[in-house]
Amino acid sequence: MAGDLCLDRMTAGLPWRERYRERLGLRDGQRLVVVSSTWGPGSLLGRRPELVGRLLAELPVDEYRVAAVVHPNVWHGHGAWQLRAWLADCRKAGLLLIPPREGWRAAVVAADCVLGDHGSVTLYGAAVGRPVALAAFDADDVDPETAMGALARSVPHIDADAPLRPQVEDAIGRHDAARCAEIAEMAVAERGGAASILRRLMYELMGLPEPASAARAAPVPPAVPEPPEWGHGRPALLAACELIGADVRVERFAGKARPSRPAHLVVDDSEVDERLRELADIIVRRPEAPGPLAGVSGERVFAALPACRMVADVADGRCLVLPRGGELLRVEGAWPDPAVFASAVLACLDRGRDMPRRVLIGRTAVPVTVT
Repeated sequence: MAGDLCLDRMTAGLPWRERYRERLGLRDGQRLVVVSSTWGPGSLLGRRPELVGRLLAELPVDEYRVAAVVHPNVWHGHGAWQLRAWLADCRKAGLLLIPPREGWRAAVVAADCVLGDHGSVTLYGAAVGRPVALAAFDADDVDPETAMGALARSVPHIDADAPLRPQVEDAIGRHDAARCAEIAEMAVAERGGAASILRRLMYELMGLPEPASAARAAPVPPAVPEPPEWGHGRPALLAACELIGADVRVERFAGKARPSRPAHLVVDDSEVDERLRELADIIVRRPEAPGPLAGVSGERVFAALPACRMVADVADGRCLVLPRGGELLRVEGAWPDPAVFASAVLACLDRGRDMPRRVLIGRTAVPVTVT
């Protein structure tokens, strides 16, 4: 028995988990859902190709990120161009697509939940202590007496006909780390010892003396997702707002979202889809990603885009908002994307309410000042 060097390297990377998350662009409190698909008709993408898009549409972007780990056989069997084409709308909605060769291990270590199938990545996720749920499972390809068979009997299965967010949160809340550790022991012998065992064997085969230094399993490198295409840096968002006393709760969704509450459309000026820009309620301008309206006066923006009700300029941790027919407002608060404050202000203006004192984003209440 030689152990599993791949798993040992992932285990060695566990202390680096926060660094892996930072490299993927995650902020404190944001959850990462990794969708893992093996290859073949029984795989997650083979059975539920719509699942990734649904996750992006149902999980608020300020609280969740979604990454996809797809088996190299899909990348090479269908071609990288084809896979990117299949996932183009998802990538535009913010999907982190992990390349086939390197990055999947760090993404799994960084994950808060792994939605997988009968592929080995799902089992690796359980082995390093990540909450796991099965979104597809081809029982014909799995011996029920194996570790994967035991995992399938121990973790939640995603109901495709039910909302996904409660199921993701349930999988995280129900995570049984002790049971997953037991299953990992079924799959891997000599855990933590693969580097020593394999090095000793290699030197014996070569007939050479083994080095005196200890063999070790190095942590896996951080994941570097596929770069977004030009003009697709920030997705168009539907912002659903709820006024609660002097606070405003804001949930923003990407993709083909259908929020349960009335929502308005927020589009960055760098968006290359002219149709979305023409439909936007709020146009957001950022100095690091200037678009056609950079430096243009608010009056000219409103004249060019009749549907636009607010222009929001985001820079240096603040948001300057100009409502159509209103006065310029400065909104300040500690949040990675201050454009969220523009949605809170618009909700208050629409309902004739005073400006918000706090903006509620997920489990965080952000104090704001509006002047």
